[in-house]
Amino acid sequence: MNAQTAIAERDAGMAQAQDHAEAVIPHWPEWAYLNLRQFLISNGGGFTSEQAGDWCHDRGLPLPPTRRAWGAVYVRLAKEGAIVQCGIGRALRRHNSICPLWRRA
Repeated sequence: MNAQTAIAERDAGMAQAQDHAEAVIPHWPEWAYLNLRQFLISNGGGFTSEQAGDWCHDRGLPLPPTRRAWGAVYVRLAKEGAIVQCGIGRALRRHNSICPLWRRA
């Protein structure tokens, strides 16, 4: 597989997860985006998507049908220049596996 194919398949998977979240919980992608923007205001350091998602959920954002729905939200924020990957973190729900560490740009 080449990089172009990998990116296309990544984008298709993210779109599918986000469309599913929208179908099950109308407006979830936009609510997630707005909640994550609020999280960025309150968090000055590095964070994992797991930490940010938990913060949003604790404040009332419903859980999407699959946590993969967050992927498109992160890509959107990265493309807007609101966040940058700053290192490597650990995802506790994924058995302490390696995941991106983000920070506000």
